[in-house]
Amino acid sequence: MRAHSNNKGIDVSETVSVVFRGQLLPGVSLEEAKAHATLAFKLSPEKCDAMFGGRPVILRKGLPKAELDTYLQRLQRVGLQVEVRPDAPADAAPPAAAPATMNVATAPATNPAAATSQVAAPAAGLAGLSLVPMAEPAAEAPPAAPAAEEMTCPQCGEVQPKRTLCRACSVDMPRFAAAVEQAAQEARAEERAAREGAPRTAAMRAALRDEDRASFIGLSFDQRISRTTFLLSFFIGTAVMIFAMAIPFKLDFSIGSAVFALLSVLAIVVWSIRMNVLRLHDLGWSGWLYLINFVPIPFVGLIFFLILACKRGKEEDNEWGSLAPASSGAGIVFSGLACFIALAIFIKTYGMAMQNPAVLAALGKEVPTARGELSGSAAGGNPLAGFDPQRNDIVLFTANGCKACEAMHDTLRGAGLHFTERFIDRDADSAQDLMDRLNRAGIDAQRANLPLLAVNSKLLENPTPGQIALYLKR
Repeated sequence: MRAHSNNKGIDVSETVSVVFRGQLLPGVSLEEAKAHATLAFKLSPEKCDAMFGGRPVILRKGLPKAELDTYLQRLQRVGLQVEVRPDAPADAAPPAAAPATMNVATAPATNPAAATSQVAAPAAGLAGLSLVPMAEPAAEAPPAAPAAEEMTCPQCGEVQPKRTLCRACSVDMPRFAAAVEQAAQEARAEERAAREGAPRTAAMRAALRDEDRASFIGLSFDQRISRTTFLLSFFIGTAVMIFAMAIPFKLDFSIGSAVFALLSVLAIVVWSIRMNVLRLHDLGWSGWLYLINFVPIPFVGLIFFLILACKRGKEEDNEWGSLAPASSGAGIVFSGLACFIALAIFIKTYGMAMQNPAVLAALGKEVPTARGELSGSAAGGNPLAGFDPQRNDIVLFTANGCKACEAMHDTLRGAGLHFTERFIDRDADSAQDLMDRLNRAGIDAQRANLPLLAVNSKLLENPTPGQIALYLKR
């Protein structure tokens, strides 16, 4: 038997029609269904009332069976109970009796394409929508001879020989098709203007289901985010990463702080990749394009970031969801300020850490002396020489009989530095002052070794001359 094909090259026997007769799914109110249908089909109030008038309305004609599952899943979000029926071959006369229909709500589970659906389908997939009641078929008639050229009525979906007036509903088919296209263009223009110049109405906000919105914190890669949300995530992620990297330098690069910083940075990197992928989905692109960032060409990553941050997302729905809501401008501004504040804190913390002998030792670096020489090496002179005694506040905490304390006393005296010597075994106030300084510095008093030297408020435990010089002022 010869295969009958439509003008798109699809076998007509493999296509179906989706019909809505005004019935709703259980638990869906008429007001909710109308609000969702208005947003999904971009309908005027008059057309929406006509659609829910109880008469048959063809939502899609000539839909390939391969696309039926996706189409029904999109229809599922509105709450419409629809019917699916096969299309007749192109060379057969249209049946006069009511064709066999399949109620999607009661179809057997073995047919995956027959699932009840509710929608928010894109306008592009609703070209066959008709808000005029579908004509009831006439009495059954014998098959007619194949017509030389056929056309489908844009209102009722009747397949018939090429003509001006539909033989089923008597509509002027060319004019009706032109009017539908013009109305669709005007609806898209009005929606674009409303989105750019005015906030969403309460009905439109209610129609945006929670499942259509990508969560800001999560692991799902199946949705989409707007460019403003992408910028917000970039600034927040950068600020958190900078703070995490500053923690080890603030805590003298201890093992715990380094592990915490590493895990935090890895979490932010994974989250950042997710937000990039969701932004690519908003543009209608595959998430695998994120790999462009690894192309070893200068400025490719920067250009790619600017495209994601500036390019407007697709207005119509796509396979990753409906148009993503925008984030507030105030959130972007504050997150940007937080990013710069975090960067300033990191720079300051890093600069101070690079003068801390404990951090330098943890990083495996030699501790430089005041003259730029290495501590422990043969320095060509006293590293404590050349500092202004009047600009430095030095307190030496010592005790009777402490040989190391006496040696430190002689070292400071020999360098000409002015210092205050406080005996913690004689003076209770000196002992309490030392305890307070140890607590602020995070040093265990039970394990601290004398001498303890406070150089310009920096408490050092049995320091070398080179370490002391790091905190002196000239």
